[in-house]
Amino acid sequence: AIYPQMRPDAAAGQIAVMDPEAAAAILAKLTPRTASAILNEMDAATAAALTDVMAGLAAGTKAGGQPG
Repeated sequence: AIYPQMRPDAAAGQIAVMDPEAAAAILAKLTPRTASAILNEMDAATAAALTDVMAGLAAGTKAGGQPG
């Protein structure tokens, strides 16, 4: 995978402009340390939104609380 090899600030810049569900799916596949480093480089609102989507994916729901 490309993102674990990138600098966190560079990865954050690319992931932040993706579709939120795609971005969350990518972040969910990374190690917690790598994902948190990338989220730390994003603005707080974007990081929070992606974290919410990731939590929904982990719970088996799509964004907005709809069953996945």
